[in-house]
Amino acid sequence: MSDLRKKSGILNFSIKQVLAWLNREWLKDNDRPLTGKMVGNRRYLRQLEASLDRQSYAENNTKIQYPILNSVILEMSLDEELGALKKNHATQGYITKYDVANGSITMENLRRARVGIGFNFKSDSQEDVISLAHILLFHVPRVGFVMKGEEGFKVETSITIDNSISLAETTDDSGEYYEYEFIIVLKTFIGYVEDHRMIRNITFNTVDKDDSEIFFKGSPYMDLSQTINYTDYFNKESARFKG
Repeated sequence: MSDLRKKSGILNFSIKQVLAWLNREWLKDNDRPLTGKMVGNRRYLRQLEASLDRQSYAENNTKIQYPILNSVILEMSLDEELGALKKNHATQGYITKYDVANGSITMENLRRARVGIGFNFKSDSQEDVISLAHILLFHVPRVGFVMKGEEGFKVETSITIDNSISLAETTDDSGEYYEYEFIIVLKTFIGYVEDHRMIRNITFNTVDKDDSEIFFKGSPYMDLSQTINYTDYFNKESARFKG
């Protein structure tokens, strides 16, 4: 099992960032927290309310507390607009760990991806509906996120929000509950974690027509008086690191 490839955790983490952002923005405007969860398919979004109601009654002997915001992953695709289908994978490789002593690095080999996340919102208050509309429309068209790693690397993701929202109508004859659905598009990365050996130094040479090796002596436009060490790029005082 140790030979299995390791998937990058950026995709899952960025999805959690979207849910955390919605909850954080909601609590800035409202006293009642959002409840809900992510489900496996779209049909279950509306069925989930009954499940949450039973769980709430079993745990607290009370009915479900509104508002609720459930979500589901609707679609995933490579982001062609940002070059995800290029031959070189349009990689935005990030070095996430390096070990100078052992001469090894760990990096994320990534491709840009788009994830469509569907949300189902239900509340017993029209004010809740208007409050969520405020949050979404205020942040149109885009919200950016930054993930930072222990070694100083950072990954930027974002969400796209539609600038038109159809406000919810009541969903039962009593007129007490409001429900509507919306979609947020997450721009993130998919890929794998890879381990590589460091390149310590590079020797330039060429081969003539007789297959004899000739060491490259440079040109008027090249300065070969310095030895470039791979570790220079990890030395925070190095000009190459700062560049």
